[in-house]
Amino acid sequence: MKIKFGYIFIYICLLLAGASQQSYAEIRIATNGTLSPYFIEETDTGIVADIIQSVFESMGEKIEFVYMDNNHIQRSLIQRHVTGAFNFPYKKTSRLYYSTPIVQYHNIVVTHAESKADFKTLECLANQRVGAFQNARNFMPKNLQTAIPTFASYVEFANQREQVKAFLDNRLDAIILEENIFKYHLNQIFKGKEKPKLKEHHIFEKTDRHTVFLSKELRDKFNRHLSAFRKTPEHQKIFDKYLNQ
Repeated sequence: MKIKFGYIFIYICLLLAGASQQSYAEIRIATNGTLSPYFIEETDTGIVADIIQSVFESMGEKIEFVYMDNNHIQRSLIQRHVTGAFNFPYKKTSRLYYSTPIVQYHNIVVTHAESKADFKTLECLANQRVGAFQNARNFMPKNLQTAIPTFASYVEFANQREQVKAFLDNRLDAIILEENIFKYHLNQIFKGKEKPKLKEHHIFEKTDRHTVFLSKELRDKFNRHLSAFRKTPEHQKIFDKYLNQ
């Protein structure tokens, strides 16, 4: 009888080991496809995409990026349809495991050149038509929520290229978005042509952006390999590739 229980115990251990390996078989990371130059959906590339891909390759793992808007990213992760997510607001919970920072975002306010206002706080946007990225309320400082009722209008964009175009078409007086995302879409829209004069207002602090996982084990392994990858020349080459164009 003891021998049988011994075999059963070994069999259960093998099943659990297999289940653990199976959880790594399909690593799906949810993200927003309009976060260029951090994610470029058409090519599965970008600053963050390349970093995450490189880290998982060093782990011997294959991954798939699943593109969706910010609201669906949160639902997909919470409902466990994906393994992890990028561009997920920080939440204090024991069920989500955040990696060390992948990059830092620097959100800015952009206004037209003819605007005479000196925007130093969100309160300066009173009576302005403002456009922000989708789910900005969860990513930005809390004073955005209190400032919104003072705006002439406020709209959020799931597609940030459309956000920039709406601003350039003078349908908005100001937009709130990440600095490199703004510059990337501006360059793509004009493609070498002369760009209009615009004002950038740096009123926000830089913030860390993480990859969040459902598995603590996977998060810890990812962090170890991310730390090692940061020490290689390839890490800086990724930033140079997309930001020095």
